Amino acid sequence: MRRRMKGLITQFHKSGVFFAEVFILVFVLFLAPTTPKVFVSTVATNGPQLLINGEPGMIKGFTFIGRLNPLKTVCTTLIGSCCAIKEQIDAWQNWGEDLLKIARDRFHANTVRIQVTKVLLDPEGPVFNATYSHEIQTAISLIRSLGMIAHVSLQWEDDQLMCKLPQGYDEQPGDPIIWRYQIIRCWKNILEPFLNDTGVLAELLNEPAIGSNCEAVLSFENWNKGFQPIVSTLRDFGSKNILIVPSPYQEHYADTTAIKGGSSIEQYPVIDPIQSLIFGMHPTPVIHGYTLPCIISYLSESDWNKWWGDLSKKMNQSIIVTEWFTGSKAACWDNTTVLYPVPAGYNASSTFQSPTIAKDFLHWVGTMKSSISGIFHFDDLGYIIQDWTGTPTNFGQNGAFSCKQQDLGPGEMIIDFFKNN
Repeated sequence: MRRRMKGLITQFHKSGVFFAEVFILVFVLFLAPTTPKVFVSTVATNGPQLLINGEPGMIKGFTFIGRLNPLKTVCTTLIGSCCAIKEQIDAWQNWGEDLLKIARDRFHANTVRIQVTKVLLDPEGPVFNATYSHEIQTAISLIRSLGMIAHVSLQWEDDQLMCKLPQGYDEQPGDPIIWRYQIIRCWKNILEPFLNDTGVLAELLNEPAIGSNCEAVLSFENWNKGFQPIVSTLRDFGSKNILIVPSPYQEHYADTTAIKGGSSIEQYPVIDPIQSLIFGMHPTPVIHGYTLPCIISYLSESDWNKWWGDLSKKMNQSIIVTEWFTGSKAACWDNTTVLYPVPAGYNASSTFQSPTIAKDFLHWVGTMKSSISGIFHFDDLGYIIQDWTGTPTNFGQNGAFSCKQQDLGPGEMIIDFFKNN
């Protein structure tokens, strides 16, 4: 290359067009667009270890809300309004290749988790939106064209923001037992162009809500009744995609035998005929449940091992963090402030701090060789990025972290973690 460059420079100099030609040559050789360094073509499970392009690897990515809700008016009240919250509209307007490339190239992500609205994607439903359905498939194709894994998460929570749902249609929308046929129709609609693409991951239902008491939410029997028919039907439909099955109680419980009265996943496992399931968890560092014994925390290594790590070892199961965050905008801890109330009967130390929790958690994920695709929200400013150019958040200077400060988060820490794992 050096000899070629020297000869070209001499020739350009003699011809009197030295500077212009060298500039063009440098642009062509060094600045022209290139394909991604790592193009993810396949994802497979191998016990607790995932294989990416046939080699042991980690799914690393962020949640995007920019394809969640296309309604264009801003809410005055959150629940029951025919609208979307402002952050969703901002994310919708800023969705696109430029932002995805920031996640890929600056943050070293290989995965994009997009949240999608369930009620708009059911072809037999009363508010099915064909345009929205096409937009979701286009978004998946864009993510894959950038060499990244497309992780699609079916959201029921956003049903509350839809207009004019028939009476009863929104009754317990997060229950996979009641809504299994709707969920199946949604996934057939979404996945049909991508059935053989294992780089498209299907998170069957975000934060399933089965029942309203300890006995119901701790029941793997109910969990199995909801998700086994969905998995079996999608496999019969021809899906080769990795299916992410969310854990019980809105993905907060993994091994409920640790709670009195809880059943075991070993008693009621979801069986996949092609063995391509991943177990989804939301170990965001908050206290879940407000009455004993339905209380769980994700604040320290002992918590992570109890609720998640033991299950991974016991079931030889791939597990993925489908949502996680700690910082001043959500799930925040410092020496004086806890944004989430601590339930009566639970002795929580006030010494937990978000920067330490984040550092320890990411280290633990790395040592467990697990995956993390749902750090939220990349396209909601103040969580991971500070602005639309992709400036990463941080936990403040000289250890001066406080939950009362705005937009402090783990962006810089995530860059280091993704780069080194």
